[in-house]
Amino acid sequence: MIAGNGSRPRPAQRLPAEHDLPPLLPGLGTAAAVTLCVAAGVSVVRVHDAAQMADVISVAQAVARSRS
Repeated sequence: MIAGNGSRPRPAQRLPAEHDLPPLLPGLGTAAAVTLCVAAGVSVVRVHDAAQMADVISVAQAVARSRS
């Protein structure tokens, strides 16, 4: 079993200011981290907003399946 932690990732909060991006929507950084975990083959991901991230995981898995 490979485990990952997509729970409120800090790197998304430290994007360089020169990117001039709007503030991240709640959960967007978590969704990105969870998607990367799925792409890497992680089988268990710890998150706070499990219902929303279940949808993210379903989409990420469908995309991964379509690419193979």
